[in-house]
Amino acid sequence: LELERRTGIRHEFYNGEAFAMAGESTRHNEIAQNIAFSMRGTFRPRGCRVFINDVKQEFEHRAYYVYPDVILT
Repeated sequence: LELERRTGIRHEFYNGEAFAMAGESTRHNEIAQNIAFSMRGTFRPRGCRVFINDVKQEFEHRAYYVYPDVILT
Protein backbone atom coordinates (compact mmCIF):
# COMPACT_ATOMS: atom_id res chain seq x y z
CA LEU A 1 0.00 0.00 0.00
CA GLU A 2 2.95 2.33 0.63
CA LEU A 3 4.07 1.84 -2.99
CA GLU A 4 0.66 3.03 -4.15
CA ARG A 5 0.77 6.06 -1.87
CA ARG A 6 4.26 7.04 -3.05
CA THR A 7 3.76 6.56 -6.79
CA GLY A 8 0.12 7.54 -7.22
CA ILE A 9 -0.30 4.48 -9.46
CA ARG A 10 -3.13 2.13 -8.56
CA HIS A 11 -2.17 -1.46 -7.89
CA GLU A 12 -4.02 -4.62 -7.07
CA PHE A 13 -2.39 -6.61 -4.30
CA TYR A 14 -2.53 -10.36 -3.85
CA ASN A 15 -0.57 -12.33 -1.24
CA GLY A 16 2.28 -9.84 -1.06
CA GLU A 17 2.57 -9.15 -4.80
CA ALA A 18 1.64 -5.82 -6.40
CA PHE A 19 0.22 -5.62 -9.91
CA ALA A 20 0.00 -2.22 -11.61
CA MET A 21 -3.45 -1.50 -12.99
CA ALA A 22 -3.76 -1.10 -16.73
CA GLY A 23 -5.67 1.87 -18.06
CA GLU A 24 -9.20 1.12 -19.11
CA SER A 25 -10.86 1.91 -22.40
CA THR A 26 -13.71 4.37 -22.81
CA ARG A 27 -15.96 1.45 -23.76
CA HIS A 28 -15.03 -0.43 -20.57
CA ASN A 29 -15.73 2.69 -18.51
CA GLU A 30 -19.09 3.22 -20.22
CA ILE A 31 -20.17 -0.37 -19.50
CA ALA A 32 -19.18 -0.07 -15.82
CA GLN A 33 -21.10 3.21 -15.53
CA ASN A 34 -24.20 1.71 -17.13
CA ILE A 35 -24.14 -1.21 -14.69
CA ALA A 36 -23.63 1.11 -11.71
CA PHE A 37 -26.40 3.47 -12.77
CA SER A 38 -28.88 0.63 -13.28
CA MET A 39 -27.96 -0.84 -9.87
CA ARG A 40 -28.25 2.55 -8.16
CA GLY A 41 -31.89 2.95 -9.16
CA THR A 42 -32.75 -0.47 -7.79
CA PHE A 43 -30.67 -0.55 -4.62
CA ARG A 44 -30.40 3.05 -3.37
CA PRO A 45 -34.01 3.04 -2.10
CA ARG A 46 -33.04 -0.02 -0.03
CA GLY A 47 -30.21 1.88 1.68
CA CYS A 48 -27.39 0.44 -0.45
CA ARG A 49 -24.57 2.36 -2.13
CA VAL A 50 -22.95 1.81 -5.54
CA PHE A 51 -19.36 2.77 -6.37
CA ILE A 52 -17.33 2.45 -9.57
CA ASN A 53 -13.64 1.71 -10.23
CA ASP A 54 -11.79 4.17 -7.94
CA VAL A 55 -12.74 2.53 -4.65
CA LYS A 56 -10.25 0.01 -3.28
CA GLN A 57 -11.80 -3.11 -1.76
CA GLU A 58 -10.05 -5.28 0.84
CA PHE A 59 -11.20 -8.91 0.67
CA GLU A 60 -8.68 -10.51 3.01
CA HIS A 61 -6.98 -8.38 5.66
CA ARG A 62 -3.55 -7.37 4.35
CA ALA A 63 -3.65 -10.07 1.67
CA TYR A 64 -6.02 -9.09 -1.15
CA TYR A 65 -6.86 -5.55 -2.33
CA VAL A 66 -8.53 -4.80 -5.66
CA TYR A 67 -10.35 -2.04 -7.54
CA PRO A 68 -13.56 -3.70 -8.80
CA ASP A 69 -15.37 -2.07 -11.71
CA VAL A 70 -18.58 -1.85 -9.64
CA ILE A 71 -19.16 -2.28 -5.89
CA LEU A 72 -22.55 -2.64 -4.21
CA THR A 73 -22.64 -2.14 -0.44
